Amino acid sequence: MTTEEACRRYVISPDTLRKYESNGLLTVSKNEKGENEYREEDFKRLGLIKVLLEAGFTFDETKKYLDLTRELGNDEAQIRMLRKQRRELLNDIRAKQKILDQLDFIIRERKTALI
Repeated sequence: MTTEEACRRYVISPDTLRKYESNGLLTVSKNEKGENEYREEDFKRLGLIKVLLEAGFTFDETKKYLDLTRELGNDEAQIRMLRKQRRELLNDIRAKQKILDQLDFIIRERKTALI
């Protein structure tokens, strides 16, 4: 599959793909013309990269996580990384929920003042 097809499939730009490659997150085969050739396992890896980065992993953390997948017996280390990021996301959600609650309180106060 070509770079263009990969970009369409994962809704990412060619620049993003090149960024993943230059940061060592994705290694892609070349065809006889020297063009990138994406295989099914590249798409699985690309999907994982997208999720990890969207979850807040840095490029270095993502690379570390992906490197752990290459060696057997690293499941616990990967789970610890995922749980740590999950906790951070939950903390962010809770902080934003607190702000939403405060805004809702102010809105109720303003509505009461109008009555």
